[in-house]
Amino acid sequence: MKMISCVIVASILSFSAVAGDVNFPARDMPPRDVVVCGGGPAGCAAAIAARRSGLGVLLVEAQSRLGGTATSGGVSHWLGGRNDAGEWVVGGIFRELSLRTEKNGAAILPKHPDGKTYQPYAWLPWFIHGVVLDSDRVAMMLDEVMSEEDVEVLFETRVVGVEKSGGRITHVIAHAKDGFRRIPAKVVIDATGDADVANFAGCPVLVGRDCDHLTTPASLTFHLSHVDGKALWDEIERTREPKFRPLIEELKRKGEWPFPYDIFISVKGLAEDEVMINTMRLTEIDGTGAESRTKGYVRGRREAYQLLDILRKHFPGFKNAQMKSIAPMLGVRESRRIDGEFKLTVEDLRNGAAFPDTIGYSMYGWDLPDPKKPSVQPMVDETGGGFVNKAKKQLVTPIPYRVMVPRGCSNLLCPGRAVSVERDVLGPLRVMAPCMAMGEACGVASRQIARGTANSEVDVPTMLAELRRRGCIVDKSALPVVRPRVDPATGDASRRMSHVRGRIAECEKHENLHPRFAKAFEFMRRPDLAELPCGRYEIDGSNCWAMVQEVVLKPFAEENKYEVHRAFIDIQAPISGSETFGVAKPDPKVFDGFDTTKDYVLFNAKGQPWTLEPGEFAIFFPENGAHAPGLSSDGPRTIRKLVIKVGSKSAWYVQTPCEAVAANPPRPSTLESKMNNQTMNTTPRRQ
Repeated sequence: MKMISCVIVASILSFSAVAGDVNFPARDMPPRDVVVCGGGPAGCAAAIAARRSGLGVLLVEAQSRLGGTATSGGVSHWLGGRNDAGEWVVGGIFRELSLRTEKNGAAILPKHPDGKTYQPYAWLPWFIHGVVLDSDRVAMMLDEVMSEEDVEVLFETRVVGVEKSGGRITHVIAHAKDGFRRIPAKVVIDATGDADVANFAGCPVLVGRDCDHLTTPASLTFHLSHVDGKALWDEIERTREPKFRPLIEELKRKGEWPFPYDIFISVKGLAEDEVMINTMRLTEIDGTGAESRTKGYVRGRREAYQLLDILRKHFPGFKNAQMKSIAPMLGVRESRRIDGEFKLTVEDLRNGAAFPDTIGYSMYGWDLPDPKKPSVQPMVDETGGGFVNKAKKQLVTPIPYRVMVPRGCSNLLCPGRAVSVERDVLGPLRVMAPCMAMGEACGVASRQIARGTANSEVDVPTMLAELRRRGCIVDKSALPVVRPRVDPATGDASRRMSHVRGRIAECEKHENLHPRFAKAFEFMRRPDLAELPCGRYEIDGSNCWAMVQEVVLKPFAEENKYEVHRAFIDIQAPISGSETFGVAKPDPKVFDGFDTTKDYVLFNAKGQPWTLEPGEFAIFFPENGAHAPGLSSDGPRTIRKLVIKVGSKSAWYVQTPCEAVAANPPRPSTLESKMNNQTMNTTPRRQ
C-alpha cells in the first residue's frame, strides 16, 4: 500500500497539518489499458467500445448506478439521435442500446400521433426523435451490458487526481468509501462531463461565458404520477402553448409564480399517468463546486414541491398529481470544457462546414439558456410560443474527433459536454445520443493510443473505418434526410419547406444533398435531355424516377387547380418553352380528400405565379408545396417538360440549411445560395 502525499499529488486536497504533511494510504490496483472516468452516456459507450477493441477497461462512476443524467439525473430521455421519422442519426452503441431497451420494455421509440400538431413525449413536435426511458430499468440494463462485455465497474468512486510523466497520465487517483486507489492506465477517458480529469492533469479548460464565466442554469428534474395526460395534451393542442407562457404570466401578475423562469416543460413517461417535469432553472450554480451544488439541491427540492402545488391548482391534468421521484443527481448543463488546439464554432455550424474527422452527428438544436435569464435562449427566438433559430445552422451537427482532444496530455480524451467548442455549440452537442457517439469514438481510438500513439496523432481513416464497421454513422451520405423544423405555434409557411427553385447549370455546386437529390440533379444535367422521347426513366427504382412530358399549357387564372403530395417531392423543369406554376399554401382541410394510392389531392385555390424558363427548375415539397403546373401567362401553347419524383416513407427533404419559401417567388439564385456545399476545414485552430 502506497502513501500518497497531498503536496505531491496536487489534485488530492493539498494541505498541511502542524506536525507536517498529511498523507493518505492508497491501494495500488492492477494496471488497466483504459480507465473511463464517469459512467454516463459517453462513459458507458466509451467503456463498451474500448472493451470490444480488446482492451482491459475499468469504469469508475461517482454515483450508485450507470446512465448519468438519464438515470441518476432523472432526465429519462435520450435526445439527439433520431429524426422525426424515427430514422437513426446516431448509430452504433446508441442505436444498439435503444433497440435493446425497447425490446425489454424499458423504452419507447415514439411516433408522432396522427392528426396532432404536438406530441406528448416532449415539449415541441420534433423532439419525437427522443428515446423515452424507464430510468431504473435502464440502469439495470447497463449493469447487464457491462457484465456481458466484461467491463469492470466501480460505483461510488470518484476520480480526485492523476499522476503524470512525460506529458501522459500514468495513474488515476480515485476515492471510495474504503479509501484512495492508485490505478495505472495507458489511456484515460474523461467522461465526467465537467472535464475533471483534464483539470487535474493541468490541461487548459474554460468555464462558462467569456465575460463573467457564468454557466447556463442547472435543474433538478422530478417525476409525477396520477397525471391526466389527455387533459394536459388536449390543452396544449388547443392553445398551441406547450410551455404555458400566457398562464405563467398571469400567475406572475397575481404573485403566484415565485420563480425566475417563466416556462413549463413536461414529457410523458412510459406509464400513462407519469410525467417528467424539467421546468426548473437553477441560476448561479457552479457545477464544479460542492457548496454551490449543495445550494442547488436544497433549492431544487424546495422548488419541486412548490411547483407541484402550483400545478395542482392551475395546470390542466395535474389536479390529482403525486410526487413520484426527485432526481438524486443535479442536472448540470454546463461547467468546464477543454480548450483544445481545435475548436468547433458557431460559424462552422452556420456555414455547414464539413470535417474529415467527423465521428458522428447530433440531431439536437441550439439550447443553452442565458445564465441570468433562465427562460431566454440567446440563439433562439421563443416569443409567442414559437421556436425560431436566431442563428441559422445546418440541420444536423457534425462532431469532429478533434473536439475531444485536450492540450497538454497525450493519452487523455474528453467526450461529452466538456468538449472543445465555442460555448453556444454546447447546445447541440451536450445531449445524450451525440455523447454516446463521442464516447464510442473515444473507445475505438483508445486502441491506437494504448499502443503509444498520441491522441492528436490517431490515424483518422483507420478509426473511421472501424466506426463504420460497428454501424456508426460518420458519413453525411449515410444520414437519413432530416426535414426542417416547422414552427407549430405560428404555422407560418415561411418557416417550413414548401417551394424552392434554381438553375440546372448550377446543380453541380449542390453537393451537400441527400443521394437521391444528387441522382435527380445528375439526370437533369444530361446533355441529351432535349432529345429524350416522352416517357418514364428510372433513376433509383420506385424511390426516384423521371418523366419527360409534352403538355398543352392553360392560361393562368385568378383561381387554378392545385395539387399537393405527401410521400413524394416534385422537381419540375421546362425543357422547351417557359412554364408558369401557381404556388400556394394549402389549407389543412384539403387533406381530408387525400388519395394515398395516387399520393395527391386536387383542390381549387388562388395563388401566386412562378414562371420558369428552360434551364431552371422548381422543387415542390410534400404537404406544404401546393402547386398548379402546366400554366401560361401568354395564352395556350405546347411545351416539353421534365418531372422528377423523389420519395420515401417520409418526405425526402434536403439536408442543408435551405430556407423555406412561401408563396412568393424567390430570386433564381435562392437554391444556389442556400444549398451549396461548404469548404472542408481540416486545419487545427484555437480561438
